[in-house]
Amino acid sequence: MDSALVPRRAPSRWDERILAALRRAARQPDGTETRVGFRNERGSLYRRATLYGVAQIVSLVIQMDRIGFEDELLFEDRSRAGCDMIFTPSSRLGAGEPKFPA
Repeated sequence: MDSALVPRRAPSRWDERILAALRRAARQPDGTETRVGFRNERGSLYRRATLYGVAQIVSLVIQMDRIGFEDELLFEDRSRAGCDMIFTPSSRLGAGEPKFPA
Protein backbone atom coordinates (compact mmCIF):
# COMPACT_ATOMS: atom_id res chain seq x y z
CA MET A 1 0.00 0.00 0.00
CA ASP A 2 1.25 3.44 -0.91
CA SER A 3 0.01 6.75 0.50
CA ALA A 4 0.96 10.39 -0.01
CA LEU A 5 -0.37 13.85 0.75
CA VAL A 6 -1.57 15.98 -2.14
CA PRO A 7 0.67 19.07 -2.38
CA ARG A 8 -0.71 22.38 -1.05
CA ARG A 9 -3.78 20.78 0.57
CA ALA A 10 -4.58 20.89 4.27
CA PRO A 11 -4.85 17.46 5.90
CA SER A 12 -8.03 16.38 7.63
CA ARG A 13 -8.06 16.78 11.38
CA TRP A 14 -8.65 13.00 11.41
CA ASP A 15 -5.54 12.22 9.33
CA GLU A 16 -3.79 10.26 12.10
CA ARG A 17 -6.80 7.94 12.29
CA ILE A 18 -6.94 7.67 8.51
CA LEU A 19 -3.25 6.66 8.48
CA ALA A 20 -3.92 4.08 11.21
CA ALA A 21 -6.72 2.63 9.06
CA LEU A 22 -4.39 2.53 6.04
CA ARG A 23 -1.70 0.73 8.08
CA ARG A 24 -4.23 -1.90 9.20
CA ALA A 25 -5.39 -2.41 5.61
CA ALA A 26 -1.79 -2.71 4.37
CA ARG A 27 -1.33 -5.93 6.32
CA GLN A 28 -3.49 -7.81 3.81
CA PRO A 29 -2.13 -7.40 0.24
CA ASP A 30 -3.42 -9.76 -2.45
CA GLY A 31 -3.48 -8.28 -5.92
CA THR A 32 -5.65 -5.79 -7.79
CA GLU A 33 -4.73 -2.09 -7.59
CA THR A 34 -7.36 0.36 -6.28
CA ARG A 35 -6.76 4.12 -6.09
CA VAL A 36 -8.25 5.79 -3.02
CA GLY A 37 -8.65 9.49 -2.17
CA PHE A 38 -9.43 11.21 1.12
CA ARG A 39 -11.18 14.57 1.54
CA ASN A 40 -10.60 17.01 4.38
CA GLU A 41 -13.38 18.94 6.14
CA ARG A 42 -13.30 21.60 3.40
CA GLY A 43 -14.03 18.98 0.76
CA SER A 44 -10.55 19.07 -0.78
CA LEU A 45 -8.91 15.83 -1.85
CA TYR A 46 -5.77 15.97 0.27
CA ARG A 47 -4.42 12.40 0.44
CA ARG A 48 -4.14 9.57 -2.10
CA ALA A 49 -3.39 5.92 -1.48
CA THR A 50 -3.11 2.77 -3.58
CA LEU A 51 -4.47 -0.46 -2.16
CA TYR A 52 -3.68 -3.92 -3.50
CA GLY A 53 -6.51 -6.42 -3.31
CA VAL A 54 -9.95 -7.00 -1.90
CA ALA A 55 -8.77 -7.72 1.64
CA GLN A 56 -7.12 -4.29 1.89
CA ILE A 57 -10.24 -2.61 0.51
CA VAL A 58 -12.59 -4.37 2.92
CA SER A 59 -10.30 -3.63 5.87
CA LEU A 60 -10.06 0.07 4.95
CA VAL A 61 -13.83 0.43 4.41
CA ILE A 62 -14.49 -1.05 7.87
CA GLN A 63 -11.90 1.20 9.52
CA MET A 64 -13.10 4.34 7.75
CA ASP A 65 -16.70 3.61 8.72
CA ARG A 66 -15.62 3.28 12.33
CA ILE A 67 -14.02 6.72 12.33
CA GLY A 68 -16.95 8.33 10.52
CA PHE A 69 -15.99 8.48 6.83
CA GLU A 70 -17.90 7.12 3.86
CA ASP A 71 -17.07 6.35 0.23
CA GLU A 72 -18.74 9.00 -1.92
CA LEU A 73 -18.28 6.81 -5.02
CA LEU A 74 -19.96 3.75 -3.50
CA PHE A 75 -22.92 3.81 -5.90
CA GLU A 76 -21.02 5.07 -8.97
CA ASP A 77 -19.60 2.80 -11.65
CA ARG A 78 -16.63 4.96 -12.65
CA SER A 79 -13.71 6.69 -11.03
CA ARG A 80 -13.48 10.41 -10.27
CA ALA A 81 -10.42 12.63 -9.79
CA GLY A 82 -8.26 9.60 -10.59
CA CYS A 83 -9.71 7.63 -7.66
CA ASP A 84 -11.79 4.46 -7.51
CA MET A 85 -12.93 5.33 -3.98
CA ILE A 86 -13.06 8.73 -2.23
CA PHE A 87 -13.62 8.85 1.52
CA THR A 88 -15.27 11.95 2.87
CA PRO A 89 -16.38 12.86 6.42
CA SER A 90 -19.96 11.63 6.87
CA SER A 91 -22.73 13.78 8.30
CA ARG A 92 -22.71 11.61 11.43
CA LEU A 93 -19.09 12.63 12.11
CA GLY A 94 -20.10 16.24 12.70
CA ALA A 95 -17.79 18.45 14.73
CA GLY A 96 -17.19 15.94 17.53
CA GLU A 97 -14.85 13.02 17.99
CA PRO A 98 -15.48 9.79 16.05
CA LYS A 99 -17.64 7.27 17.85
CA PHE A 100 -15.04 4.50 17.70
CA PRO A 101 -11.31 4.81 18.42
CA ALA A 102 -8.91 4.16 15.56
